[in-house]
Amino acid sequence: MRSIKLYVTLFSLVFQSMAFGAANARPTSPVEKCLNISTNLTNDCMNRHLKPKTIDSCYKMSETIYSNHSKENIKNYCFYNISEFPSLNTCVAASKKFYIGENKDQALFECVRQFASTISVDKCMSVSKMMTYKDKSNYLAGHCTNL
Repeated sequence: MRSIKLYVTLFSLVFQSMAFGAANARPTSPVEKCLNISTNLTNDCMNRHLKPKTIDSCYKMSETIYSNHSKENIKNYCFYNISEFPSLNTCVAASKKFYIGENKDQALFECVRQFASTISVDKCMSVSKMMTYKDKSNYLAGHCTNL
């Protein structure tokens, strides 16, 4: 009797998860279809599908992507290939769009690198405190003291 209850429970869970997955399936955008082909690189797909090539349209496109991994790859593309930051503050604001801490920290390093000639020690230290990982924060703080 116990085994029948177990099988019924397992079948019910499997059926519910399949129904839930089908209900939450989202239609994929053309760029997501492109990204799902293993031979296509993010740069290739973005060059084909991003029109106009502006920072706003790039980040908006990332929001149409279902896969978090692909979404983060597109944000990397936007940050490093499309963005031209007029100030440290705009660069730091763009780094906050990343969900993965590693990517956010790398973007913050890039912001400090781009504006190293104009950044104050205090501002550099405040950027280091925004980092996700403590060891990277400490590394940047050490760099800041040498400015």
